[in-house]
Amino acid sequence: MDKKELIDRLAKQSHQSKGKAADQVDSLVYGLLKDLKQNPPKPAKTSGSGAPHPPSGSGSAKGKK
Repeated sequence: MDKKELIDRLAKQSHQSKGKAADQVDSLVYGLLKDLKQNPPKPAKTSGSGAPHPPSGSGSAKGKK
């Protein structure tokens, strides 16, 4: 969904003008970007090889009845 579609959908669902919906979307995006710049996400931990670990207890079900 692109920005225009998001604005159109917000305007329709909230029964407000497209201009007001656009202002709200812009404000939200600005806030998210500001927060990301101030608090960058931490890199995900890996097993060292770069391959993710399977969840514990997710062994194969073959041979189990």
